[in-house]
Amino acid sequence: NAELIDDWYGFARSHAERGYAVLMAEYRDYGRSGGSPPQEALVEDAAYFLEQAKADHRIDGDRVGFVGMSIGTSVLAQLAVQDRPKAMVMIVPPARLDTVFWQFAAPPFLMRHPFRTDLAIQELDLPVLILSNSRDGIIPQGDGPLLHELAPDSTYMEFDGTHNVLGSEAEYRRRNDAIESFLDERLQP
Repeated sequence: NAELIDDWYGFARSHAERGYAVLMAEYRDYGRSGGSPPQEALVEDAAYFLEQAKADHRIDGDRVGFVGMSIGTSVLAQLAVQDRPKAMVMIVPPARLDTVFWQFAAPPFLMRHPFRTDLAIQELDLPVLILSNSRDGIIPQGDGPLLHELAPDSTYMEFDGTHNVLGSEAEYRRRNDAIESFLDERLQP
């Protein structure tokens, strides 16, 4: 939503500098990518990218972590059911897309691809860090806490900010520190 992969370059660079291999992908019909974004196609794309990364001899396939934002968290939750990572970070995750669109007057029955993260997360027996923003005008405020309640092994944190923008540099540092600590604890040898 209103972001390109370029907006996350600093995040990727800082993790690469910490010794992580980083793969970033723009999904079909997002950013500069073309195509149609049905749920199955987005999950297939993510599975393909993951398979390609794991095929690289420099990548330890046993220490893979997923980091997603917004609808990306929904895609990764679906993928994690098929190909379990060691840990997952969900930034401003929707519990299900039909409720997101309902608040914009689109009835849930119109959603062909509801991305039921609330169902997928219950199947994930892995550490999950769920990060919500207090003034998110896109994702319903209860979605992050709901996913935390449903996930077998999750940590929940809330930050001051809207969907795409945190309220201060201190909040960005706090969020980045939380992500780094979470991933380091679970992915480092």
